[in-house]
Amino acid sequence: MKHRGRLGRWIGGLFLPVVALAFGLGVLIYHPQTPLPSEWNPTTPFDPKAPITRITGWKLLRTIADPAQCVAALNLISSPISLLPAREQDDQCHIPKSGENLGHFASVTDAG
Repeated sequence: MKHRGRLGRWIGGLFLPVVALAFGLGVLIYHPQTPLPSEWNPTTPFDPKAPITRITGWKLLRTIADPAQCVAALNLISSPISLLPAREQDDQCHIPKSGENLGHFASVTDAG
């Protein structure tokens, strides 16, 4: 019984500080008035103009995975852009068929 008492005290002595630390970090990160700078806050969106930190790569990967966040980040550094509609899959891989006009670049004709 004495062994369980020590183990219980050790777990209780470790558990409470860990929970308190996790709660404190959560409040620090998610609170609107956080003293944590935006470039170090993992919950804020990626800002390409912000200084590079150790979490910049992670924020960039998260941004690339979401097209809306990617467009928002690109709009911060360039003129406004918009997403193109998704392409339809076909057997030609979007290559114009023989004889179709390629606009001002050239036209394709059948050699045979």
